[in-house]
Amino acid sequence: MIKQERDGPNTGLQLVDTAVKYTNRMQIEKRHLEAENADLKQQLARIKQSINEGETERERFFEGAAWSSKQCV
Repeated sequence: MIKQERDGPNTGLQLVDTAVKYTNRMQIEKRHLEAENADLKQQLARIKQSINEGETERERFFEGAAWSSKQCV
């Protein structure tokens, strides 16, 4: 157990307190970054899905155009 010094605040307790505060701040920042990372991954998945859907529509359009041109000939 750490005992309080009579002359003033215990340096060991101050170091432990500072370390705990720093660790808490790091954990809060880590949680924030993890949440931001998850949001960015979701955005990326939506963008990829949107691109894939756009390519599918383009393919359908060109297939329809090719079919129409064959009907005309």
